[in-house]
Amino acid sequence: MLDVQPQFYKYPVSRSCGVSGINSKQMGNMSYCRFENTYGDLQDCYDALSEAGSIKEVEENANQYEKKYIRKLVELCKDIVDSFGDEDEEEGDDE
Repeated sequence: MLDVQPQFYKYPVSRSCGVSGINSKQMGNMSYCRFENTYGDLQDCYDALSEAGSIKEVEENANQYEKKYIRKLVELCKDIVDSFGDEDEEEGDDE
């Protein structure tokens, strides 16, 4: 099988929802598992940025479709932290 994923991805792209076992790439993220599915994908993006050392390096190795979303994703993460970063973590968080 030919692996056509960009070189900075270390993990498989497809993820499953632990609640139902639905493959998230076959169907959109369902509301009951969107954070579970997105967490793993976001971790992959963080790992790629960390491994590359800079956003610019990741952009240089990204395809034309992916490139425009790299900085958008970083900005969205900043917005999430700005809006929700000061909320206390819930008790019993297992991560």
